[in-house]
Amino acid sequence: MEFEPGGMVVWLALGAAAFGAGVVDAVIGGGGMLQLPALFAFLPGIVPPPLLGTNKFASAFGTTGAAIQYARSVPVDWRTVIPSMAIAFIASLVGAYAVTLVPPDP
Repeated sequence: MEFEPGGMVVWLALGAAAFGAGVVDAVIGGGGMLQLPALFAFLPGIVPPPLLGTNKFASAFGTTGAAIQYARSVPVDWRTVIPSMAIAFIASLVGAYAVTLVPPDP
């Protein structure tokens, strides 16, 4: 097997990194610290915004699942949660826009 941008080795490595990130995230959190470097290492020709978005998309699913499980088992004060979610969403849009302002070349 060759190490090429669309090769099977790259997809297997990224799949293994995503699996490992999911396990780490489920146990102690911080799975993105495994997945994000793997994305940058195995997809070097891609500019950072799509890689950061891919990482965030994956982590959003894990966080949503954890939040649903938490809300099912613990009473939640939605009057506090809903405004916090809105602020987090707006801040994520600002952060995503800020990433597009950084030039991809070192």
